[in-house]
Formats: sequence, C-alpha cells, structure tokens
Amino acid sequence: MLDKLDTTFAFAKEALEARSYRQGLIASNIANADTPGYKAVDVDFSSTLSSALAHSNQGGVQRGLAGSAENASDLPLVTSDPVHIARSNTIGSDVVRYAQVRYRQPTQPSLDNNAVNLDAERVAFADNAVHYEFDINLASEKQLLSAIQS
Repeated sequence: MLDKLDTTFAFAKEALEARSYRQGLIASNIANADTPGYKAVDVDFSSTLSSALAHSNQGGVQRGLAGSAENASDLPLVTSDPVHIARSNTIGSDVVRYAQVRYRQPTQPSLDNNAVNLDAERVAFADNAVHYEFDINLASEKQLLSAIQS
C-alpha cells in the first residue's frame, strides 16, 4: 500500500520539478530577450520526466561511482571551510541532472543574433504554467483520495 502511494507521489514530485525547471528556463529566455547573441533554450518535458523517473527508480544518485566522469555531479564536493554550503541532492536533483537542455531554433533571424522569439516564449510560459497548476491539483486530489481510503 505504501509503495503504491510512494510511487504515485514520486511521479507527482518529479513532474512538478520538471515543470518548475522548464519554467525557469523559459523565464530566463524572456529575461534575455534583448541580450545580443543570447540563444534561447528549452527542454523536452516528457523525455526529462522519463529520464528522471527511470533514474529515481534505479536508486538515482546512489547509482554512479563517486569520482566517475560519467556524471559531473557524482564527483565529491571539495570545500576549504566546514561552513561552506553543502551540495543538496534532494530538490530537483534528478530533473536537473537528466534534463537535456537544447537550444531552440530561431524562427526569425535578428540583427544581434538573439534567438528569443517573445511570442513563442510567452505561449510556452503560459502553457507550462497551466500544466504545472494541473499537476498540483492532481497531486492534491490524490492526497485527499488516499487519506480518505486509508
């Protein structure tokens, strides 16, 4: 029973983190709309979520060997003082680690080589926000349903 509940909430957690990460990328694109030479970036939500879920089901962060070059975030963090901020592997770690950030193809050339199309970014931002809100509502409904049934 708890495994099924944990799996359900793990999916909701990864989906919300992927949407949040994508929202940050789109917001960065909008903020840099006037930056000369800026290349707009985005992630494919479904492949990011699939990769994060696959890796979290296989043990996620514990899978790789410490110090392996296969994943830079598996390298040990070296600090010169014990009060330095420790790396956290909790919030967004699987999503950020396995997200494949890609440059967007510009739809119109610009004189300053900026690849941001504000209209497309606004549409992507609104679409992602609606999906994020839906995912939150879905997770809340599942919480209520599981609380009632248990």
